[in-house]
Amino acid sequence: MLKSIITRRVIRAKPALYPTPQAYPTGSPMSDATGSAHLDIANRFIEQANAMVEAGGDAEAIGLAMTHAAANFTAFAAVLAEGRHEELDNVADEYRRLLHAYFDNRRQT
Repeated sequence: MLKSIITRRVIRAKPALYPTPQAYPTGSPMSDATGSAHLDIANRFIEQANAMVEAGGDAEAIGLAMTHAAANFTAFAAVLAEGRHEELDNVADEYRRLLHAYFDNRRQT
C-alpha cells in the first residue's frame, strides 16, 4: 500500500488561475500506470482547495494545511502498511520532485 503512495505521480496542469485536473507527464515512469483512483482523489482535494480560495481563503495557508494533512495521513498509512522510515524518505523525495515540477510548470504558463 505504501509503495503505491510513493510511486504514484501527478504532474501537468492546464494553464489556469487555480490548479486543474492533472495527468501523468509523457515519459514519466508512471505514465504507463494503470488505474487512476489516486488521481481522482487528488483532484477532489484540489477542487476543495480551490473552493476555499474562491471563498476568500489564503492560498498559502491552504497549501500549508494540505502539506500538514498529507504528512499526517501518509504517516498513518505507513504505520498500517508496516512501513519504514526509509520509505517515508522516498515519499519526501517524491514530494520535493513534484513540488518543483508543478512550480516550474506553473511559472511557464
